[in-house]
Amino acid sequence: MTLALVANAHAQQRAPVDVVIEPVRETTFMDRIEALGTLQANELVEIGALITERIDKLYFEDGDVVEEGALLVQFEMNQEIALLAEAEAVLENATLELERVDDLIKRGVATATELSQRQREFAVAKARLRAVRAQIDDRSIRAPFAGTIGIRDISVGATVSPGDLIARIADTRVMKLDFSVPSTFLADLRKGTRIEGRTRAYPGETFVGEVATVDSVVDPVTRSVLVRALIPNDDGRLRPGLLMTVDLLFNERQGLAVDERALIPDGRQTFVFVAEQNDDGQLVAAQREVRIGVRRVGTVEIVSGLSVGDQVVIEGMMKLRPNTNIRATTELGVNPVDSS
Repeated sequence: MTLALVANAHAQQRAPVDVVIEPVRETTFMDRIEALGTLQANELVEIGALITERIDKLYFEDGDVVEEGALLVQFEMNQEIALLAEAEAVLENATLELERVDDLIKRGVATATELSQRQREFAVAKARLRAVRAQIDDRSIRAPFAGTIGIRDISVGATVSPGDLIARIADTRVMKLDFSVPSTFLADLRKGTRIEGRTRAYPGETFVGEVATVDSVVDPVTRSVLVRALIPNDDGRLRPGLLMTVDLLFNERQGLAVDERALIPDGRQTFVFVAEQNDDGQLVAAQREVRIGVRRVGTVEIVSGLSVGDQVVIEGMMKLRPNTNIRATTELGVNPVDSS
C-alpha cells in the first residue's frame, strides 16, 4: 500500500462522526402506579314515591339543575288539605278550652280532673295536626341535595306506588373514582396523593384529582386494596359509569432527565455516549454506564452516571466506539454545531 493510501485511510478513520447531542437536564419525576377505575357521582339518589297516589304536578324537566330542598313532585292532596283545616280547627278549639279551664283553676272554680281532661284533648289535637302535616309532606318530594336531574320515567296524572322510580338526581360537581392497587404499594397510599385520569371519551385530555380514602381492608383473593379518589367536575363533562385509566403519582422529586433515544441497553447494563473534549481539544464520544429510574413518554430518569449539563448523544451512536471523534449537529447530515 502506498504512503498516500495509508494517509488517506488514517484520515478516514479520524474523520468525525456526525451526532446529535442534548444536555442532561434536571426536572421533576414521580413514581406511577397504573390502574383502571369507574367513575361514580359524588351523590346519586333514585327519586321514588313513599305512598300510592296520583301525581298532580312535576316541577322539573329532564336535565334540570336543582338546588337542595327544591320541590320536585307534588302528589294529589285535596283530602289531606281538608283534614289539615279540620285538625287546625280542632287544635284551636282545644287551646281555647285549655286556656279557659286554666283560668277557672286559678279562680278556684274548676277541678284538677277537668284541667287534666282539657290537657289530654289539647295533646291529642296537637298530635293529630302533626300527623296530617306529615301526610302532606309525604305528598311532596324535594331534592335531597343540589344536583342534576336525569331522564324522568313518569308523567303528570300517573298513579305511582312505593318503590316506583320517578327520576334520578346526581351531584356530579365532584366525581368519585374507585380503583384497586396492589397491596405492595400500601405504604405509598395516603390521602391527598395526586392522581391523573384519562378516558377514551375525551382523547388526549388528563383529569387531575387526589386520593380521598384508602380502604381499611386488603382483598384476600386479589391482594389489592380499594382506593377512592375525587376529581373536580365543575364543567359537568365527566359522567357516572365512565371507565378511566388512572395514574397514581407519589414520591415527587427532582431528578436528571435524558432523551430515551440516548440509552444503549446491553444485557442488564445500560450505557450512553457523552460528548467530551480530549487533550487535543477535539470532541470525542465517551461511553458511560448509567442507572435508570422511571420512564415517561420520550424521557427517562437517570439515577447515577451523569451530571447536569453533560452532553449526551441521542442520534448517531450506532457508528460510535469509545474515543471516536464526533461532530455535533442539530440534525444528522445538517448544520454542524460549533462545539468550541
